[in-house]
Amino acid sequence: MEIYIAICLDRHIDEDIHVFTTPENAIAYAKDQIPDRYEIDEQELTEEMKREGWIYYAKYGTEGDSVRVEVGQLN
Repeated sequence: MEIYIAICLDRHIDEDIHVFTTPENAIAYAKDQIPDRYEIDEQELTEEMKREGWIYYAKYGTEGDSVRVEVGQLN
């Protein structure tokens, strides 16, 4: 079964990782974790990111904060 892992990296808090059963819910959660004061800068996925299972990636702020969603397998 495929799962979708939202990973939120913010320099002010610990990594925030949540698992979802649909990509839409994982992406919506990731976007919701970006503070309102920042604009979402959605990034084009590189071939390496795609090979690693990334399906969404966005940065925000000026210090490398980001959110991403990866596809995984539930064993």
